[in-house]
Amino acid sequence: MELACNHTPAISLLIIGDDDISRGILAAIIPKKFPCVVVNSAANSEAGLNLMGACPPDIVITDITMPWAGGVRMADQIPSVKPATKHIVITADTERSVSEDSGVSGVTISHYLFKPVRYQDLFAAVGQCIARVTEERLDAAGMSGVLADEHVEDKAEQAEQQCCHEGGGKA
Repeated sequence: MELACNHTPAISLLIIGDDDISRGILAAIIPKKFPCVVVNSAANSEAGLNLMGACPPDIVITDITMPWAGGVRMADQIPSVKPATKHIVITADTERSVSEDSGVSGVTISHYLFKPVRYQDLFAAVGQCIARVTEERLDAAGMSGVLADEHVEDKAEQAEQQCCHEGGGKA
């Protein structure tokens, strides 16, 4: 499910995965939970990197195992497009893939989600990424510390509340 690029979203999210059904489900449920999130999707890493160049996302969700380049190895390319991008990796392998791939080139993965992905875990990870993006935007706008005294879970909840209850969060 490919969605048009919106260059002024409150939060942009890119889903990259070779499973059409899983990608479609994620692309459908995330904006229902977080209406301020604009979702784009790509069927493989190469298409995802191309889309990132056209519409640099705030958050990327990738499968760890895909043709051309897996999710963690692809993460190596993300900082060259948008260094502050948050990266959520989905994997079926709870041990080997995570331990072998997590040290690739010092890449920082925001969250690992294990298959089968539970919606509550997905929503928590996306909510925390939204909170971090929101805090970074506040810092860049000279409003640092506005959210500093709260725990990351509180930040995620606050970001979700803003995203879901302020007219879709459009800036």
